[in-house]
Amino acid sequence: MLRKIILLLIALFLAKPLFAATTEERLQALEDSLSKMQSEEIDRNAKFADIFANLDRINNDLQKIVGDMQTVSIRSDENLQRSDKLYRDIEIRLAAMEEKLKMYEIQIKEALSQVAPKVANDGKLYEQGLTQLQANQYQKAISTWEEYLKQFPEGTFAKEARVRIAETFETLENYQQAISHYQKFIEKYPQDSKTPEVKLKQASNFIKLGMFEEAKTFLTQLIKDYPKTPEAEAAEEKLKELDETKNRTTETESGNPIETGDF
Repeated sequence: MLRKIILLLIALFLAKPLFAATTEERLQALEDSLSKMQSEEIDRNAKFADIFANLDRINNDLQKIVGDMQTVSIRSDENLQRSDKLYRDIEIRLAAMEEKLKMYEIQIKEALSQVAPKVANDGKLYEQGLTQLQANQYQKAISTWEEYLKQFPEGTFAKEARVRIAETFETLENYQQAISHYQKFIEKYPQDSKTPEVKLKQASNFIKLGMFEEAKTFLTQLIKDYPKTPEAEAAEEKLKELDETKNRTTETESGNPIETGDF
């Protein structure tokens, strides 16, 4: 049933074929992870009760997302713009669900290592933010993660919380705050494997603010610091786009006609 829904979405949204394929793979991965985790022979005593209850809630959330995807296909002909917005909301909720699965896997491992109470307290507040994000309660999610960082500045999910705050500000189109919080991550974790991706996102927010020269500076430095990486390749593409935009602007200001096809 899920595969039929995804194939129908691909047919309806030819402009987003890669996204649809990616969503199908991620939904399948979520279902596979849930099936695997719930079938493991783990002693279901009180120590693990909360974890398995949370997994059941994720399973329910997954079914809701499948229902939303059906809604996208039904309404696509009626209002394409609304469908696109719902598509973005589904993407956000999927990301939050994947993060929850990752979190519960960590909790189970830690529980087996006899340190479950600390990790459970650590993760509970972070999970609350993910739940709020899934419900599109963006400001509440930000506040929850900020509180998490106050209580657990070096917690198990501190890195994720910092990135989530920045990404959520970006979703709210508060690009200045997004840039600021991405910078906090970079300063806190300069050698982290996620830092190149964070720097790329930071540059993208400068572009959204129309601060093209600042963006070019960040992108150029990223290429220099992380050569031959996916982030460096993406940065090169963004630099090309910026140059093309600048050229079109110059032609417009000089009075030279620009073909409609260029836009």
